This record gives sequence, structure tokens and C-alpha cells, in this order.
Amino acid sequence: MEGYKLSREPVLTYQTSSIGMLKRRNLNFFYRAWAGSKEITKPVEDLPKYLEIQFPTKAYIDKVTLGQQSASCILLSAKAYHHKEFPRDCLCQLTPIESHKNDLFHTKAAILAANHEIDDDTAIYIGSHNISESAWGRIERKNSQLCIANYEVGIVFPPEKGSKRMKEEILEALAFTYPPAKYDQSDLPWIHEQHFT
Repeated sequence: MEGYKLSREPVLTYQTSSIGMLKRRNLNFFYRAWAGSKEITKPVEDLPKYLEIQFPTKAYIDKVTLGQQSASCILLSAKAYHHKEFPRDCLCQLTPIESHKNDLFHTKAAILAANHEIDDDTAIYIGSHNISESAWGRIERKNSQLCIANYEVGIVFPPEKGSKRMKEEILEALAFTYPPAKYDQSDLPWIHEQHFT
């Protein structure tokens, strides 16, 4: 979306089934890349205002039809979660629509929208990228280069005049609700190594 001028600063909502070793400063760069502007600079402490990461809680996994044993593909390590730079305050609940309320998702989707309002300026991504440096790349050499370790595939529906209704239909077809609610204080993300019993 390089060169596209957004009329309002958007919120990036990222639904994922795996979370890598995330660091706040790298996520700030990740957001700027998604927003399509090198000029957007935001304080790292404001990250939860413009980045939401939808990831299943332990309570959610405990309720899925196939039980905890089906959640080995839902990955977040205890080491990553407890790292001092991990953005715990960006975590949001993965809430399924009624017809999928006991299902486990391995989907990945991103929605970039101002104030969670779907319009022509909204961008939607659906694909194989989890939210990790392995999937999206790692910034190196004093932010001068991007190291890409592997390849993923996805579809981006970019900002485009007359695209609002199509994007609303895409969101209606997803199995989870948007916008997400932040984790409650009592919520814990699913950490397989820690929670599988």
C-alpha cells in the first residue's frame, strides 16, 4: 500500500493462530509498513491504541469441541509471552460467531480500518502469515534492511474506491467477530507448554 494516503489513522487488527517473539519496537515498524506510510510515527507505549492481536485465551481453548489436544497448532511460548517487550496489552479475545462457537481456528487475517469502520480506505489481508518475524521478516542493520527467512502466501484487498461493500461481505464471511474486545484482566493466552493437561 506504499504511496496510498489514508484519510484517517487506522487501527490494525490481526487475528492469528501463532505468535512469535514479538517486541514492541518491531511492531511499531510493522504497523507503519501496514499503514503504508514512512511518516507515521507513534510512541511505542501507544501501541495498544493502534494494534490489536486476536489470539485464543486458555478459557476459549478449554471449551472447543475437540478439547485441548486439538490446540497443538495454536502457538505462543511462555518465553515470548513473559519477555519484557511482549505487547500483552495488545492481546484481544478471539470471539467466534455463533455457528462456530466451539470451533478452533487456524486462520490468519488482518484488518486495517480507522475506528473499526469498514469503508473504501479499509485494507483486509487473509493468508498464511502468523504474526511473527519468521512470517513477515526481521528488521536488521539499524533498520536499514529486512531479512526474510521463509515465504508465506496471502491475499490483500487494498484501499480502493467503491470497495466498501465487498469488504463488509468478506468480514461477514469470517468465523470470528470484529472488532475484538481486549483481554480481561483474568484472561490468559493459550500457551500449550504451560496449559496442556
